[in-house]
Amino acid sequence: MKTDSIFYRIFKTDPGILFELLDLSPEIAQGYEVESQNEEPLSIPLS
Repeated sequence: MKTDSIFYRIFKTDPGILFELLDLSPEIAQGYEVESQNEEPLSIPLS
């Protein structure tokens, strides 16, 4: 998450902020966990 590292750090530290921004109860965020996953491009061998 190189391009959004600031948002990643904010939401990782306090996931409830996202719910507050969406005008939802921050208590909903108690069951949520923020993760970052890398996806590698599919390599197709050209023969």
